[in-house]
Amino acid sequence: MSKRSSYRRSAGGRLRPSEYLPIWTAEHSKTANLVFVALLQKLGVTDIRSYFQKLRIPITASVALCSWYGASTNGATGLVIGAVLGLAGPAAGIWLGVIVIGAALLFAIYVLWWMAILYVLGWLLFR
Repeated sequence: MSKRSSYRRSAGGRLRPSEYLPIWTAEHSKTANLVFVALLQKLGVTDIRSYFQKLRIPITASVALCSWYGASTNGATGLVIGAVLGLAGPAAGIWLGVIVIGAALLFAIYVLWWMAILYVLGWLLFR
């Protein structure tokens, strides 16, 4: 009997870029969402009521800005849609910030690894 190897080869023996490039995966999304929830808890937001109490000034500004923009582009319908979207504006801004920072960190780590690899190769080849 032959023993099965635990080493997996890619389909067709080809290299798949997703194995070596920094691709945003579901695990990254889960981590970003956990950071978002932890950040909201750090701000004192644990439920809907505390969201409106703790973030009332950013919510007011967001509702005013979104409803003004909605009213200027789509009239009364835009006013209502803008006001509703403005209620979630601060939470959406925090979530987007966490996602952007996470993606930037992932990219920075990737670039730093390549810089280290190229530095070592240059040091080995040209010393």
